[in-house]
Amino acid sequence: MIVLDNPVDYPSDFQSIVNSNNSLLMSAFTNTYHCAKTYYENSCDFYDFLCNNHKRFIDDLCQMILRSIGEYWVEGFHLSRVLNANTYRESGVEILSIESYLDRMDKVFELLGYTEKYRKQLYDIFIKFNQTSGSGRIGRLSLFYPDSDYALYKHDREGLVDYYAETVGGEYAKMALWDNTSARIVLEKLQSCGDKVITKVRYQLKSLFSKTTEISKEKVLSQIVYASLFADVFKSLPNDFIIISQIEKSIPADKVIYTRAIE
Repeated sequence: MIVLDNPVDYPSDFQSIVNSNNSLLMSAFTNTYHCAKTYYENSCDFYDFLCNNHKRFIDDLCQMILRSIGEYWVEGFHLSRVLNANTYRESGVEILSIESYLDRMDKVFELLGYTEKYRKQLYDIFIKFNQTSGSGRIGRLSLFYPDSDYALYKHDREGLVDYYAETVGGEYAKMALWDNTSARIVLEKLQSCGDKVITKVRYQLKSLFSKTTEISKEKVLSQIVYASLFADVFKSLPNDFIIISQIEKSIPADKVIYTRAIE
């Protein structure tokens, strides 16, 4: 297990990979660190600098890390709004697929009292959204680390709670229903029912999303490398330390550590 907020607990094989490439990595760190920026902004600048100036190096480094510690388990947190707070403990956390999503939302809409005919109209909205602009969210599950007030309420100005846990059905439902004026009343209902929950899970690094995305596996691994470098320089990680990741495998129930309601 890699405990991300305590670099002392990083496995020795990971540390040896970072140390053997320390000269170039530390040069990238010093070239991109600015005290006026947030930790996450700096970590993104670090990754962008490596991609723009040493693309082959960062690709090879990430492949080396995955070969070495891809089987390791890490902890992450998932945010959502659900009707039943026990859902994830009972059935795990699924990656987004249009089929399972429609099945899940069918149960939600039925519990909310919508007729079968109206539910069919709502499914058509989701399917149309998937065909036009929603497919870019299919096949992945967004996680973050650690569970902190900064991540929940301040990261990226609004925080993760407003982004991921505002609506039953997630940001996918929020975007699909907002684009359809007649369905916005349903969106309001989805935003006023159920509970906001945070779920702690375990996943393997090899599960990181492998396709092109705004949060590629290379970017996630560079965030872990950056945390190690930052801790070496400053001897601790700041209060706004955060790692954002996406994985392409569902979390089974036995890898769900806990779910708790949040305000």
